[in-house]
Amino acid sequence: MDGRPHGWPWFRNHADLDSYELLVRPVWIFDVDRHEMWWGNGAALGFWNAESQEAFQARDFSTDSSNVRDRLRQIVSNKASGARVQESWTLYPSGQPTTIIANIAPVWIADGRRAIMLEVSYPLDLGQDPEALRLLEAAKNTPLMISTYALGGNLLAQNTAAAQCYGAEQSGLVGQGSLLKARIGDVEVAGILLTAAREDREHQRDIVVNTLLGTRWHRVTAKRGRDPITGQVVLVLSEEDISDHVQLKTSLAEAKERLEERVAERTKSLTAANRSLEAEVEERKRTAAALELRDIWLTTILENAPLEVVLRDRGGKELLASNRRWTLVSQDVENRKTLNSDMTRVLEVGEPIQREISAKTTSGPKTLIVARFPLTDPLGETHGTCSITTDITEQRQYQVGLARAQKMEAVGRLTGGIAHDFNNLLAVIQGNAELLAEEGGHDQSLIQPILHASGRGAELTHSLLAFARKQALRPEVVDLVVLVERTVELLSRTLGPSIRIVRKTSGDQVCALADPGQIELALLNLALNARDAMPGEGTLTIDCRTAPSTASKIEGKPKPLALLEVTDTGCGMSPETRRRAFEPFYTTKDTGQGSGLGLAMVYGFAKQSGGKVTCLSREGEGTVMSLYLPLVSEEAEEERKPKATPLATGQGETVLLLEDDEDLRQLTSRTLIDLGYRVLSASQAAEARAVLSESESIDLLLTDVLLPGGVSGLAFAKEAIGGHPDLKVVVMSGNIVDQSDLGSVTPLLRKPFRRRELAETLRHCLDQPITT
Repeated sequence: MDGRPHGWPWFRNHADLDSYELLVRPVWIFDVDRHEMWWGNGAALGFWNAESQEAFQARDFSTDSSNVRDRLRQIVSNKASGARVQESWTLYPSGQPTTIIANIAPVWIADGRRAIMLEVSYPLDLGQDPEALRLLEAAKNTPLMISTYALGGNLLAQNTAAAQCYGAEQSGLVGQGSLLKARIGDVEVAGILLTAAREDREHQRDIVVNTLLGTRWHRVTAKRGRDPITGQVVLVLSEEDISDHVQLKTSLAEAKERLEERVAERTKSLTAANRSLEAEVEERKRTAAALELRDIWLTTILENAPLEVVLRDRGGKELLASNRRWTLVSQDVENRKTLNSDMTRVLEVGEPIQREISAKTTSGPKTLIVARFPLTDPLGETHGTCSITTDITEQRQYQVGLARAQKMEAVGRLTGGIAHDFNNLLAVIQGNAELLAEEGGHDQSLIQPILHASGRGAELTHSLLAFARKQALRPEVVDLVVLVERTVELLSRTLGPSIRIVRKTSGDQVCALADPGQIELALLNLALNARDAMPGEGTLTIDCRTAPSTASKIEGKPKPLALLEVTDTGCGMSPETRRRAFEPFYTTKDTGQGSGLGLAMVYGFAKQSGGKVTCLSREGEGTVMSLYLPLVSEEAEEERKPKATPLATGQGETVLLLEDDEDLRQLTSRTLIDLGYRVLSASQAAEARAVLSESESIDLLLTDVLLPGGVSGLAFAKEAIGGHPDLKVVVMSGNIVDQSDLGSVTPLLRKPFRRRELAETLRHCLDQPITT
């Protein structure tokens, strides 16, 4: 055996083919392995305009597409028995398209290479190709825009979607001077797309184009093609309008999780009819070439479009055509009853239907837009349906996240405004109570509760601000046992009588270094989540202790930690819920019942404090939430306790007080005078500007942040320092202020502040040297 397939002829040299020289039909042998001509008879040399066998064999086929090469190899592979095949081909012997019918048989040549022998007849009597016509019809009506351009940039043809987008009728394009660069608006990008066609490579990019609707973003795919009229290489350009997607991405970047999404209308009413081919042979040749080329375009579009496209017959069972997305989306849908009903209605009424559905799939719930329309012939008879499906699950999720983010932003603004006014009130209450305490002669048992209550109010305001947005933490040594005992009464009122609270502590001190207000807020969040997991009744256990060494690791490194543990007897969590428990905006509650931020805040606070939080839960067995915070010893606690020092007083320096709240301004002015300062006061920036210009020497500006009149305290402080470089500045605020806005040398007094805190802040600021 020589190794060649059974039944293949073997031509060892050209002499074996002398008998074919007498044939009037062109016959030639093409070397498939080398992709070049090996031999041709006289008629073949005449067909290819070759003067000799050498010129015939030297003809260049390097520009053939990969589709041509794959088809030749397929013929050789599938016809190992030596059987012939007959196919219609469009060739370019003189640069012009010529359609032939070729009888093709695999042969063996020379020293054992694979080849095919072609016996050619032409011109070709073409008929209609129903499948190609259906695909052409789908290409005409697809929402994707398809255009062809000469390599000089002139527009040659476009489908209906492209004509609607750019405002030109298809029949009036040729010779009108429509240029690729005019639509794209960027000469360099137009050149890149044309170069891709010249070099026979695919190129895709997102660009800005000029349309009837104005400037739009399109995702364009450039490929090489052949003009069926001239045979010249052309640029085949498919475009998808992605303006909404680009707008969504821009909104995400600019607004930080504020999302905007507009779901564009995906499908319009589609009706069309097939056209009869012209009777003349030349017209048939051009039409056949166009159908073949457009078939290639449509196949490329369908396989790469992010849509599911399915064509079925009238019975709905036989699949006429589909793209690869059909296996990714359509077969994933479990409940097809609604979609089958739509198909029946489309066939009966003959009108398109579009609907949005929620589908249960093996990969989870999905939101889909499904459009269906009838496939009709030129006589109006319906032969089947076309279904186009788009997965918009991600867009819907973005919309939900945007709504939640906007809600939390509104809560933050409201909370910030309330906190500012509330802190001013607390400052007045606290300041006057301190004055009464220092004057003597008053019942201290009545004054101290006022001071304690105003301090608790300040802590609550601090917690509200931390809930609204990120807040700079103020860590201090906190005895978790004492904190839990102080918080249990609040939790009892909040959780209700159906929840039994158990404190489980050893009695020893468990001291952590963290912001006490944030610890209380974290404990409240954990308790509220536990309550929701016990809708009937249940037990909530709170435990404080030193964490065991096996759990005392942060990022793999040992670290002494204090443990605050909250255990409930509720319904527990599924593995999926447990995995996403600390994810922002994730919640298992009904819409409007929870924001999904409670556990995310606990997680962020723990990480920012140098600790961690863990969750242990099983369905039906309750949940254990463990908050770990940096542990400090009793000795460290004693070292951090403030030492008693004399009250810092002024030395006759002049202070310009800028505060819009009249009661707080009078109280602060009186306190400053008692501390030994000379005080000038103003209620807004314009008054303070006048005082500053009229006074010879002002040592320090004490200003609120939020002021009436359109100029904030921070803006006025920068203005004042610009004209008086030696002026010291202390800022007061009952709201959140970013320390980076103040600079490294500007102290911040958070309202409400104590008399000692005011005295120490002013004295420390005045004693600091001026930096340049």
